[in-house]
Amino acid sequence: RRLFTGPLRTAILRRDTHCTWNGCTLPGGWCHVHHNAWWSRGGPTSYLNGAALCPRHHTLVPDRDLTATITATTVTWPIWPTWPT
Repeated sequence: RRLFTGPLRTAILRRDTHCTWNGCTLPGGWCHVHHNAWWSRGGPTSYLNGAALCPRHHTLVPDRDLTATITATTVTWPIWPTWPT
């Protein structure tokens, strides 16, 4: 499946609670769930491949072809001083 729905989406948003982009606190209910390994490139729709991102940051990630480090409890994006928050 392409979309994160139902219990899987709920579990990811429970883990992330808000947008996972560094410094962003938009609540999870307003976020998209992003495929860390892109679905279009064969990435699975799974708990360890999903991260909450607000609409603004969900556009920055693919534009820069970024990849987060995702564990069962955290999502960490690379930090660069020139990237917008």
